[in-house]
Amino acid sequence: MLELFWREFSNRRQLGACVGLGPQLYDSGQSRIDQGISKQGNRRVRTQLVEMAWCWLRYLLAPM
Repeated sequence: MLELFWREFSNRRQLGACVGLGPQLYDSGQSRIDQGISKQGNRRVRTQLVEMAWCWLRYLLAPM
């Protein structure tokens, strides 16, 4: 996770691109198709961010 803290990001797209959570586009010239996340960034950081998001959703959706 420390790999994220040495760099400043000015927006969320830069952060997403750094960890590989940006969209991967297929562009053949005639069609453009979104193929999901690119998975080009650091695997451990991406895994931790996804796990944190799931924990956050479980916390929000937990019965009170």
